[in-house]
Amino acid sequence: MKIASTLAMVLALTLIGCGGTQEKEEGGENTGGESNDSNPAKAENTGGESNDSNPAKAENTEAESEATDAPESTETEATADESTEATAASAEQSKPVVGELAPDFTTTTQDGDEFHLASFRGKQAVAIVFFPKDMTSGCTKQLCSLRDGQAAIDESGVKVVAVSFESKEAHDAFREAHGLTTPILMDEDKAIGTLYDCTMDWQGMTLPARKTFVINKEGVLVKVIEQVDFDDHGAQILAALDQ
Repeated sequence: MKIASTLAMVLALTLIGCGGTQEKEEGGENTGGESNDSNPAKAENTGGESNDSNPAKAENTEAESEATDAPESTETEATADESTEATAASAEQSKPVVGELAPDFTTTTQDGDEFHLASFRGKQAVAIVFFPKDMTSGCTKQLCSLRDGQAAIDESGVKVVAVSFESKEAHDAFREAHGLTTPILMDEDKAIGTLYDCTMDWQGMTLPARKTFVINKEGVLVKVIEQVDFDDHGAQILAALDQ
């Protein structure tokens, strides 16, 4: 009996010890599970907040930048358009109009003498003969006809000058080769030709158009001759002043 009682007690103690160990192991597993569950949640939340915030800031920054740039671009385009319109209006107003004062300018002749158009107002009529190019056949014939009619021109009191875009040396050679008497005004920068809307494109070059502007003693433009008489251009000019 004593032995049986002893064995029963040992068996009970053994069972009690095993149960405590099992509870500890289960408690350890629960703790570990809670720890493992909590950390990923925090990591997910942190990562989610970080990933969501950066694109929003980038989008806002880009939108603000576009909103800031847009008005400046529009304002620049508007300013450019206004400038172009003002330039075009100014050019339109400066074009010579028959019945109005001829556009004024100052330059020099091929000899270096100053020529100021407005200085002739109230004193002398002026004819401005634009021709395309020195030493060409048509221009040579036209300027030679003025040379041949110089006596009649002088008698009438009209000041006749020619304009082309070439150099002083080219003008000197042209005048000397043909004994020309008409002064040629310097206009290498094409300023006078542009002022009088008297330019043309020819084989990739900008040349004066063949026109003669006849201006009376009061400085008023009375005629623009576009069909030039190559044989007697001087008489054509004087006839325009008599009309």
